[in-house]
Amino acid sequence: MEALVALGLLALVIGLVAGLAREYSAILSFSASKDATNRAGDGLEQISREVEQSSEVVTPTMGGLGASDRLVFHKLNLSASDRYQAWVPPDYQPWQPKRSNDLLTISYFLEGGDLLRQLDQNGQPARRSVVVAGVNDFSVVYPSLDCVQLKLSMQEKRLLRTYASEAHRWSR
Repeated sequence: MEALVALGLLALVIGLVAGLAREYSAILSFSASKDATNRAGDGLEQISREVEQSSEVVTPTMGGLGASDRLVFHKLNLSASDRYQAWVPPDYQPWQPKRSNDLLTISYFLEGGDLLRQLDQNGQPARRSVVVAGVNDFSVVYPSLDCVQLKLSMQEKRLLRTYASEAHRWSR
């Protein structure tokens, strides 16, 4: 009789541990999904903010018929501005927003499953950095002067999730 009670208690403990392991696995799965969502959201937010600060979107062309897999735009290089110089050098050229020395060219594109950001500054080698890792698809549509639509797809186990964002540019 005592052996039967001990066996029952052992079965109860094993059942509780199995239930706990199942719940822990579900929590880990949810956490991984949330992590991917956060990475995609952060990446799209970074791109949207930079597009909103851009002076000109080069690729894709405005009103184009399809989505582009590459986003290229110009942004003012505020570090090149000379507004706060205390003295004026003899070869002084005032800061001009359309002069190539005062512009940065920023590109976003997919390479090897990663969404990359490339910064081209006049006269310096291009700098690349990973914005979001593990991306399946990236597309950009430029339907009007003040709006750029971004889409990003990521594979999560057996599910393909698509994240979208819009960047609203100030019409110049």
